Amino acid sequence: MNSKIKPERNQSVDVVRGLLMLYIVFIIHGLFWLDLLPEIISSIFLFEMPLIFIISGYAFNLAEAYKKKTDSSPVTGKLYLKFMLARSLRILLPYFAYAVVCIIICFVYSKFDSQSTWQLSEIIIAWLNPFVTGANYSIAMLGWHLWFIPSFLLVTAVLPFAVKLKLPIHVPLWILMLGATVAVYALSLSSFPESGLLKSVFFYLLWAMFGYYLPNLGISAYKTDYLKIAIISIVALLIIFSLNSDDRILNMQHNKFPPNSIFFLFSCLWVSIFLTLTIVFQNKSQDFSNLATQWWLKPFIAGGYSIYLWQGVGYSIAMKFGKDFGLPILITWLTALLITVALGVLASPIERIKIRF
Repeated sequence: MNSKIKPERNQSVDVVRGLLMLYIVFIIHGLFWLDLLPEIISSIFLFEMPLIFIISGYAFNLAEAYKKKTDSSPVTGKLYLKFMLARSLRILLPYFAYAVVCIIICFVYSKFDSQSTWQLSEIIIAWLNPFVTGANYSIAMLGWHLWFIPSFLLVTAVLPFAVKLKLPIHVPLWILMLGATVAVYALSLSSFPESGLLKSVFFYLLWAMFGYYLPNLGISAYKTDYLKIAIISIVALLIIFSLNSDDRILNMQHNKFPPNSIFFLFSCLWVSIFLTLTIVFQNKSQDFSNLATQWWLKPFIAGGYSIYLWQGVGYSIAMKFGKDFGLPILITWLTALLITVALGVLASPIERIKIRF
């Protein structure tokens, strides 16, 4: 009986997801894709992806806790396979819908570009492989944001096993942070085929695990460790910057792909700030949850992933028209958002397709 009851939605989690998607689509990719500011300045605002994975880990914790209440059966290989099939379809079906449109766009482009040697079969293979996401067979902004797909798929696959490694929550959080920094640095020294993907998966898996364990952290972590982490991050970054003459070291976009220890310290600083603000304003949590009813946020809550995917087409169209008609950059920016949201909302029902296994 209980197994048929759906868990109640956590509105705060939905609101955070929606706000992050709005921030990525409108602010981050507006800054970078439209060159609104010098890249080194825009990169200061690259705090969104660790937060995305923290929320993912946190939501996995909630889902796991709900399952324990309604179903006491042990986790088996069959259950894990069902979990991965369900999660993979949730990620891949919307992606394949987007990929089909990109295949058509790129094929038509190849026919009008006299220098193009692309074959339709090559375009199809590149776009239907979620670990390639159209690389070398893409135009404009169609694939610039799709690095997220393979990383998220692999983190999703590994997370159920990773959280079985019990995090020593009795150890101060700032010590765990230093250990994680060393691990990220050690991995950043490696170089081999697909090492970039491995570095990305490891980096974001750490944040997903942190999100999973976040509800279990003691009150002492809330009161002291976030401040310590912020101070350690600032001091470490200042030391690194002062000892390095390469200006690229200041560019977090450069440090993000693939993510290295500098980007990890930078992310720790931002995450500690946001978590501290969460505690300071915890008495406003109901007001925050009520944002879920706001018209401007609802599309990003209901279809945030689809909107994220379709921004590639939205920005490409807006930038093409903006360039051809000499539109002000602000108009191009708003047009990109409107097209992206419209396409994402139209495609969002695909996110909700459920196949029983």
